[in-house]
Amino acid sequence: MEHLVRMRTLDAAYEMLKAEDPDTAISKYYLRYLMLSGQIPVHRVGCKRLLNYDALLVFLQNPPEASHDSPSQYGVIRPLK
Repeated sequence: MEHLVRMRTLDAAYEMLKAEDPDTAISKYYLRYLMLSGQIPVHRVGCKRLLNYDALLVFLQNPPEASHDSPSQYGVIRPLK
């Protein structure tokens, strides 16, 4: 049998993360931000939002680099894209 995907709600994923690492600095609010910003895939089932717990762990092990390519241009009118 193949590996089953561990789909969890936000609260359940946070509790599992705390159980694996009691001293984690990751908060429930940060997990919610990752879900709402689309950085972690979310599947809607009725009114619930489920996330793939294994994908969360992979994301936390390899977070994307912060892009500081273009400095902020305060006071300059930027073209619309």
